[in-house]
Amino acid sequence: MKFNKNKRKELRNRLLRNWRFAKHYVNSAINSVIGLIKGWIQLYNRGKAKSKPEITKKNVYVKTTLFKIVKGKIKITIEPRKHYLEVDLTKFDYLPEDYDSIGGLIL
Repeated sequence: MKFNKNKRKELRNRLLRNWRFAKHYVNSAINSVIGLIKGWIQLYNRGKAKSKPEITKKNVYVKTTLFKIVKGKIKITIEPRKHYLEVDLTKFDYLPEDYDSIGGLIL
């Protein structure tokens, strides 16, 4: 069974019902699961899949549109215009000073 554009959109719309957080997080979850399944299918087709696919780590990809860095502090949007996660990066001397090159974050 193919997971085409229409089925993906239908799933996204269903997940967004009563969703109060940034919509990009739904996209991130969908992309993660699709990647997990595709990887498992490849292993299965080669005869190397030992078990069914399973989510072992809880993480999310944060696009550049959902965070900004000001004076060494990163501000990540959780709920648009309401809730943010702020992390002070100035305490860590091993991080790069040029934050403009960051393409995204994984939480």
